[in-house]
Amino acid sequence: MIEQGNAKKAAGGVEYHVADESYFEKRTLKKYAGGWSLWALGVGAVISGDFSGWNLGVGQAGFGGFLVALLIVTVMYIGLCFSNWRSLLIWANCDGPMGWLYHGPG
Repeated sequence: MIEQGNAKKAAGGVEYHVADESYFEKRTLKKYAGGWSLWALGVGAVISGDFSGWNLGVGQAGFGGFLVALLIVTVMYIGLCFSNWRSLLIWANCDGPMGWLYHGPG
């Protein structure tokens, strides 16, 4: 049921108002991320990595020890990726993440 004067619609027992174009113009997303914002995010990521993670590891283990630890973690991460890939192939279903949660923990 559509009323022309009040611009109301009813569907499935629910009645709602039809909004005009000015309603949506006020509520659009504004483009914010420009070159300077993205540059600041990149600089922040580099600074936080330099001063919180890498320097402490190199200071404790030395360059060679930290390199060995980095190689071990890299192999473990690749193994994690391959195990997730294999479980994806074994439990191919249409459940998405819920299927993984159902089958994965056992």
